[in-house]
This record gives sequence, structure tokens and C-alpha cells, in this order.
Amino acid sequence: MGIYRIETIIVDWIGIFTFLIFALLFIGILQQKPLYFIEFVFLFKLFISIFLIYRFNDFRKNIKFTDLDRKVCFLAGINLLIISFADLIQDYLGRIKTAVKTFVKK
Repeated sequence: MGIYRIETIIVDWIGIFTFLIFALLFIGILQQKPLYFIEFVFLFKLFISIFLIYRFNDFRKNIKFTDLDRKVCFLAGINLLIISFADLIQDYLGRIKTAVKTFVKK
């Protein structure tokens, strides 16, 4: 098994794991411990940054944009978009919950 195949498997599993974590966070299952979310986001950004720097640095002479690179760029873009809106979504979910609670009390 070559390094390209190992990298592809790792990227696929990280993609599945991140979408699962974000789905659980969105529906509120992991809302109890926001520190885990902060650590997860940091590690995800770190992994993507290191991978992109390694794959697309200026010191490589023959850079070929492979299917793996396409997957990583797409995964990075989607997850960075979700991370950017995660705080906003959490804030609005909190506001909606308080509005529903005050409406039910009346």
C-alpha cells in the first residue's frame, strides 16, 4: 500500500469524522462541553494547514493536482465554512431556545 493510498484513507476518515462531529454539535448532543469543540477545531485547522503547506510548498518542482488534493481542498473549504458559521448558529439556537421558553411560560 503506497503513501498516496494511506493519505487518501486518512483524508476520507477525517472527512467522515468531522462531518459526524459537526452534525452532533449542531443537533446539540455535544453542546455540554464546548471545550472539546474548540480543541477539535484547532486540531482540524492544524492538520489541514500542515497538509496544504506540505503539498503545495514552493520548494517542490513538479506539483500535480491529484484527486487527493481535490478532496482535501474541498474538505477544507466546506469545514472552514461550517466552522465560520458554528458560533453564529450556536448563538441563534440559544436565542431561539430562550424565546420558546418565554413563550411557553406565558
